[in-house]
Parts: sequence; structure tokens; C-alpha cells
Amino acid sequence: MKKIILTAAMLGSLSLGATTASALQGALDTLNAHYGTNLTACTTCHTSAPALNAFGAEYLAAGGNKDGSIAPNWAVLDAGDADGDGITNAAEFAAGTNPAGDAAATTREQATVTGCMASSVTSPFAILFILLALGSVLLRRKA
Repeated sequence: MKKIILTAAMLGSLSLGATTASALQGALDTLNAHYGTNLTACTTCHTSAPALNAFGAEYLAAGGNKDGSIAPNWAVLDAGDADGDGITNAAEFAAGTNPAGDAAATTREQATVTGCMASSVTSPFAILFILLALGSVLLRRKA
């Protein structure tokens, strides 16, 4: 019974460290192809995954999807002003500024991940090894 509980706890812990954002690289590729940019930041469309910022909401409203397989209506998206600063989204991209940024943001933030496909494989394995070590210690104490 104890082995079953320990095994279930270890398997359940595998998902604790995994993190994935909503968007896929295809959405960034679609934006990069249209705007001639090299976007890598999740903050282009997200405040934090899966929450969208104003530009991300405009991207979806214009018909784009999160994997980039369906491009938005570019005329609508380009003419929008996601951050309400009086500068269109297209002009923001051309200037290298954040179309969803605030008044203090002048350049797009760059992430260290490839697109928004951030994930962690090491965290679940670390948790697994910690649980195995803990289980081993507990089993030795009882023996």
C-alpha cells in the first residue's frame, strides 16, 4: 500500500514543475513574417500565460489563432491601437516599440525562450528524485 501511495505521489509530482504558455511559435512566426521582425517574447501577446494583453486580444479578434495557422485580418490588426497611445499597431512594430506597452515602454521586451513555448522538463525530474530520496530515507528508517 505504501509503495502505491509513494508511486502515485511521484507520478503526480511530475506535472508540478511543468510550465507551458498558451501561444505557440507559429503565432510569433506569423507576426514576424508580416512585420519583418524577430519577436521572441511572450509579452508580445501575453501579460502572463494564458492571459492576453490588449494586443493579443486584438490579434484574436482580428481572426488570428494561437498556433499561427490562421493569420489575422492584417488590415484590422495593423490599424488597431492596442495600447491606446495614438500610434497604430503597425507603426509600433515599424518603430520597434511595444504595441501593447504602457507609456513607459519604448521597446519590446525580449524573452530568453524560443517563442512562448516555455516548458521545464528538469523541474519534474528534480521533484521525482527528491521524492525518491525521501522515500528511500523513510523506508530505511522503518527497516
